[in-house]
Parts: sequence; structure tokens; C-alpha cells
Amino acid sequence: AGLVVGWSEGISDVTIDNPVVRNSQADGVSVTYDTSDVSIMSPRCYNTGDDGVSIVSYIAAANPVRRVMVTDALSVDSHTRGLTVIGGEDIKLTGKSINAASQGILVIQDTGKYNTYAPKRIKLDVEAFNSAGIGVEIGRSAEDVSGSATAVGSRGTRGILIGSAAGSEPKRIIMSLLAAYDCTGIGVELGRAITLSAGVIDAVLNGTYGVLAANSFNLSVGNLNAYNNNTTNSPGADNIFYSGVLNFSIGSATSTDDRAIPLIERAFD
Repeated sequence: AGLVVGWSEGISDVTIDNPVVRNSQADGVSVTYDTSDVSIMSPRCYNTGDDGVSIVSYIAAANPVRRVMVTDALSVDSHTRGLTVIGGEDIKLTGKSINAASQGILVIQDTGKYNTYAPKRIKLDVEAFNSAGIGVEIGRSAEDVSGSATAVGSRGTRGILIGSAAGSEPKRIIMSLLAAYDCTGIGVELGRAITLSAGVIDAVLNGTYGVLAANSFNLSVGNLNAYNNNTTNSPGADNIFYSGVLNFSIGSATSTDDRAIPLIERAFD
């Protein structure tokens, strides 16, 4: 990596301002092992061989990465993901990913090759632009995640995905804003999540469904806005679709298709 904080052993009480990494063969900035109490402000990572900024918490370490704050991060042209939290506790991550070759933003536990702790108590304020994969994913075993997430122009199957397979569902997700604009696939998918609330969900000009909620429990949305989705004219794709959701409440919802030839069959399905 260009900059590593903690590797074969953890360290603590670290403050780094304005690091810049260009053309690294691996991650741009990596915080790992059982490192704690770290503040990294305004990291800039360009053309990184792996993730732009990664917080990775391996089970092999005695403790998870703890109390890490990465603010105003920027990842541009990463060869995999832009900004990632792969395990760790009490993490704050704010920033942007631009032109990631895979996901823009990723918050999960890795149970395969890297075998990490679960991410717990994560605060996000993130934006993903033109990701080749999913723009923002909050997935496997994530717990107590809060903040805001926006995806613009993602070319993967979803702009934003909150969900995972049965048994590893993300839990207690509280987001002030989930917004997906001009993404190739589904705008916002809430799939297999347990106890999720969103103050506002905006889904505008996405390729298929604007908002899809399925196989989840205890979902609450304050204000849901879906506008002119299904730009690919996929059969049956609607602005707002939900199925198999137990305890789903919406404060207010607006579903609009004002194109000359509407591409939405049903405002709500």
C-alpha cells in the first residue's frame, strides 16, 4: 500500500493530515490489524492498484480495528473499490469515490479469503460517482450503521444495496439519506436487512426499479421519492416495488413518470 497504519502489529494514537498516494500497486491508504484511535484527514488516492482507502480488521489480530476516523477522503480511479470498511468498530468514514473499477463504497464482513471481524457502529457520509460495480453497499453482518449515502452513475446491478444473504443480514441501519441517480440497474435495494430506517430515499432516472425492498424486516422510510426510473424500459420494472417485507412503514411517497411515453407500468407495486 501507499500508506499503511498498522500491519504485523497494531498501533494507536495516530493523526495524519493530507496524505497523497498516486499509482500504488495495492491500496492507497490502509488501516489494519488491531490499530486504534486513528485520525486521517483529507487523504487523496489516485490510480491505486487495489482499494483507494481501506479499513480492514482481520480475525487473526487480537482485537478489531477500533475508533478510526477518516474524513474528507477522495479515491479516484481505484482498480478495485474506492472506500471500504471491511470489519472494525466505532469507525467514521466520510468522502467520495470516483471511477472505482468495482464498488465505490463497501461496508461488510469478509468470511472468505481475508476472514475479518464484522463492522459495528459505523458512521458514513459517502458519495460514489461512476462506479463500475455497485455504488454503495452495506452488506454482510454490518451492525449499527448510520449516516448518508449517495450513488451517481453506477454501472453495476444497483446504485445502493443494503442487504446480504440469510443469516448475515445487516442490522440496525439508520440513514438520513439514501440517494441513487442515473444508475444502470436498480436505484436503491433494501434486500434482507433487519431494522432499517431512512429519513429520505431519492431514486431518479435509474435503469430498472427505482426502489426495491424485499425479504426484510422492520423497514421505515420517512419520505420516498421516485422519478422517471426504468430508463432501460425493462418489462415490469416500477418506480417503487416491495415484496416479502414484514413491518414496512412509509411516511410519504411520490412516484412520478412524466415522460412523453411512460416507462413505468405501476407507480407502486
